[in-house]
Amino acid sequence: KEFFNFASPLVIFNMVAISFSMFDIWLLQKLGGSEQTGFYGLAYSISAMCFLFTSAMTPIITREFAKSFAEKNIKEMRVLFFKYIPIFYAIATYFSVFIAFQSENLLVIFTNHEFHDAYLVLMIMAYYPIHQTYGQLSGSIFYVTEQTKLIRNIGIISSILGFILTILFLYIFDLQAIGLAFKMVIIQIISVNIQLYFNSKFLDFKISYFIKHQISSLLFFML
Repeated sequence: KEFFNFASPLVIFNMVAISFSMFDIWLLQKLGGSEQTGFYGLAYSISAMCFLFTSAMTPIITREFAKSFAEKNIKEMRVLFFKYIPIFYAIATYFSVFIAFQSENLLVIFTNHEFHDAYLVLMIMAYYPIHQTYGQLSGSIFYVTEQTKLIRNIGIISSILGFILTILFLYIFDLQAIGLAFKMVIIQIISVNIQLYFNSKFLDFKISYFIKHQISSLLFFML
């Protein structure tokens, strides 16, 4: 029963998320063809390199959160949150901005001239791992505190919003791979900051500090 209560919301969320993701790729393939689908897949793969630098730390930070929560030490969890989240967000931002500004050169290194037109898609998708890192680290608190129903609810709401943006960018505006890249980045930012809102309530801190940090870090490295 304990396992079911913990896991069942995640199963539902994953089924919904996979269904919407498959719809995204199907619609892109139908409207843009294999070329646009290839551009998106390539951009997603290259941008994911940013996540390699921070993903290895996620289990360690999750363990620290779990240890503090087991000891009912919410203050220590708050200290860890302020200690780790901003620095790893900044690291991800650094590499993401580099990929965005060097998108054409990276495509020359990894591909041939046929993929040159994918540089705009890569430039946008490069910003996706920034908040993906935030989501992994910030979201680990929901797993530690067994708030999987909240994960499900946030995920389903984000998926529905993403579906609306997919229709808007791909079907109505016909932006093809660029539109899907915009949708991914926008939804990632929205879902992560919804998570951040609930974390700020649980750990009792002001969300404004982290919002300002998200913006200032991005502007700093872009400049």
